[in-house]
Amino acid sequence: MKYRILFPVLLLLAASCGTEVGPDPGRESPEGKAVLEGKLRLAGEYLESGRVGGAESLFREVLRSDPDSADAAAGLARVYLLTGRTAEAIRSGKNAVRLDPLRAAAWEDLGRAQTREGRLEDAVWSLRKAVQIEPGNVNYLNELGVTLGKVGLYQEAITALADAVELDPDFPEALNNLAMARFQAGEPDRAEELLDRALEVSPDYPKAHLNRGLIRRDRGENDLALQSFAEAIRLDPDLIPAYVLAGTVHYENGRFPEAREAYAAILERAPDFAPAYIRLGEVALRLEETGEAVKLLEKAIELAPREPASYALLSRARLKRGEYEQAGTAILWSLNLDPDNPDYYRQAAELFLARDRWREAENALSRAGEIDPENPEILLDLGRLYLRIRQPDRGREVLEQAIALDPEGEAGLSARQELDRLEGVGGPTPAEATGKQEHFWETVFDRIHLSPTPAGE
Repeated sequence: MKYRILFPVLLLLAASCGTEVGPDPGRESPEGKAVLEGKLRLAGEYLESGRVGGAESLFREVLRSDPDSADAAAGLARVYLLTGRTAEAIRSGKNAVRLDPLRAAAWEDLGRAQTREGRLEDAVWSLRKAVQIEPGNVNYLNELGVTLGKVGLYQEAITALADAVELDPDFPEALNNLAMARFQAGEPDRAEELLDRALEVSPDYPKAHLNRGLIRRDRGENDLALQSFAEAIRLDPDLIPAYVLAGTVHYENGRFPEAREAYAAILERAPDFAPAYIRLGEVALRLEETGEAVKLLEKAIELAPREPASYALLSRARLKRGEYEQAGTAILWSLNLDPDNPDYYRQAAELFLARDRWREAENALSRAGEIDPENPEILLDLGRLYLRIRQPDRGREVLEQAIALDPEGEAGLSARQELDRLEGVGGPTPAEATGKQEHFWETVFDRIHLSPTPAGE
């Protein structure tokens, strides 16, 4: 019995003598404050020298001793931001600005973390706070301008970035970002002038060369655009957008081997970059390499299973190979992921037509027209379908609508040719459709209401 009484007492005494339990009782004393300040200084030095792990440990120690330390909370938010832990950076950043609402740097870090998490509206608010506190800080103005541009507020972005440039005319990043805000606002000439200024200040600034190429491509100056992209790549061989844009220019101009080379170069640097597999799949399709296209697009889907374009391209490749069931399943995935994309319904109609499923093709094209009623190409497809199934009055009506929408364009001229053939001007009307009366994907397309099956079929 005696031991049962003494043993807990000894534990209690030991606990009362320890130094690791609970907050430091002396933190309010001059000595305690000096210790915490020393730890904060050392943590800051670690952070500046790249010793992020050591900085994190010290900031945590300070917060354990003093949970109201705004310095430690802000420092920890910066550590999380640097190490890619954005959700934790947001939590710690919110704590920092709660403890010290006038700490501009903490508001900026919070805004940057929110941007990385895709919380752009929150990021704008946080960065506005940073600028309000320090209106002369060009870095805060630059960050705010970029984020405003991301949410489509181009005029406000221009104002913030112009303020940054006025404060520091030799700030190349702000000049570059202001140029792109002007470009997005529909002012390409002013944008190019700003990029020229950025390159005068910093001739080896790869993103300015990249964006100059973007503007040149937009003007149709493809050779000059490719020169700009090549210079950006020379200065920064890991600048992925430069390869993407170069490949796009080549692809749009029918230079498919060159496009393939550009996209393949991306995978040398980023083997898991799904968009490169998608683009390579497109190239393979254009080169009639359908087997290769299927492999590339399946890899893209493996890496990014929520990207509808991959399934749409895979469906097209499967259709070229005569793999109708697989093609139908793939386009269904595209429609599930992006149900308001009229092009996917047009592609579904193409699949139905390949199997003489006229009613389902009509339903698919009608749905595409509901989504995009001003698209003359959809009306052209629908008009051709009506002519093919011997409904000339409906075909004429739809083709005339296509002509009215696009009188001088390719779709309008094609619709005019169809009407001429209908009137016996340009050749015979297409033969009457026989229809194969096969059950084709009913179980798949019932889910998107494209394939109703009448009783008895």
